Amino acid sequence: MIKTLLQAAKTLALKPVLFLPALLAVLIAIGLSIAFSPFLVDFAVNTIVLEIIPDSPLPALPFHMLALYPTQLAAMLLFAVLTGMVFIATTYWYAAYLGQGERKRSFKKACSDIISALKKIVSLIIFVLIIAGFFAALAAVFTIIAGAIPALGFALIALLAIALIYLYIKLTFVVQALAIEECTVKEALQKAWQFSTGRFWHIVLFIFIIAAISQVLSFIGDSLSEMALDETIGLAAVSIFWIIATSYAGIAMALYYLEKK
Repeated sequence: MIKTLLQAAKTLALKPVLFLPALLAVLIAIGLSIAFSPFLVDFAVNTIVLEIIPDSPLPALPFHMLALYPTQLAAMLLFAVLTGMVFIATTYWYAAYLGQGERKRSFKKACSDIISALKKIVSLIIFVLIIAGFFAALAAVFTIIAGAIPALGFALIALLAIALIYLYIKLTFVVQALAIEECTVKEALQKAWQFSTGRFWHIVLFIFIIAAISQVLSFIGDSLSEMALDETIGLAAVSIFWIIATSYAGIAMALYYLEKK
C-alpha cells in the first residue's frame, strides 16, 4: 500500500503532463458551477435563508418540494450528474492510461478510450442514481418509522448507513475495472466486487489514506485562498490543490488495482 502511494506521487512528479486531465475536469466543474449557480443559489436562499418549505408530512414532502421547486431541483440533479460524469471520466482516463502498460502508454489513446466508453460511463451513472434513489427511499421510510418507534427506526437507519458504506467499499474500484479490463458495466461491477473480496479492510484503509491526503491538500488550498487578497487568486489556489488531489487519487487508485488484480 505504501509503495503504491509513493509510486503515485513519483509518477506525477516525473510526468507533470498527467495533471492535464484533472485540470480539464476542474475547469469543466467550475464552468458547470457558474452555469448552474443561479438555480443552486435560488434554492439555497429559499429553503435555508427564507425557510420556504412546504408544511407537509414527511412521506409527501419530496413531492411537494418537487412541485414548489421543479426547475431548481431538476437543475441540481443535472448538475450532479454532469459533475459526476466529468470526474468519473477523469478517473477512467487515469486507469486507461496506466492500464496500457509502462512501455506503451499513450496520452492520446487514453483520451480516445474515454470517448469510446462514454456510453458505459453514462450507464454507470444511471446505475448509481438508481442505487441512490433506492437508499433514499429506504431512508425516508425508516425516518417515518423512527417517528413512531424511535429505537427501531434509528436501528434501521444505522443498518442502512452500514449497508451503504459496505456497498461503496465493495464497488470502489468499478471504474478502474471498467477501464483496465475493457469490459461491460455489469462485468466491471462483478470484477470490482470480486476484487474487494479478501481485502475489504485493506481497501478501507487505502481509501481513508487517499481521503486524508486529499483533505490535507484541500485544507492547504483553502488556507491560501483565505490569505489571498484577490478573489481570483484565491480561486486559483483552491483549484491548483484540487487538481493535485484529483490527479493523485486517480493515479493511486489505478496503480492499486493494477498491483492487486
